[in-house]
Amino acid sequence: MTKKHFIAIARIISQIDNNTIRRNVRDDFCEMFRKENSRFDRQRFVDAVDGERAMQKKLDALPGWPRGAKIGG
Repeated sequence: MTKKHFIAIARIISQIDNNTIRRNVRDDFCEMFRKENSRFDRQRFVDAVDGERAMQKKLDALPGWPRGAKIGG
């Protein structure tokens, strides 16, 4: 897998609204990635998921921004 694959998966996971489900899905992916690649950086992936989530919350708070609308997609 390439960096762009990890980024795409982090973005998809970050869109899960339920906190418990999002963490469980994120952690399941982390486990799978670690088994496939011993150099997988779990914290970097977690930060990417959380960062995408934080960005979406900021966008949703903008006046006139359609709730849930994404940049570039």
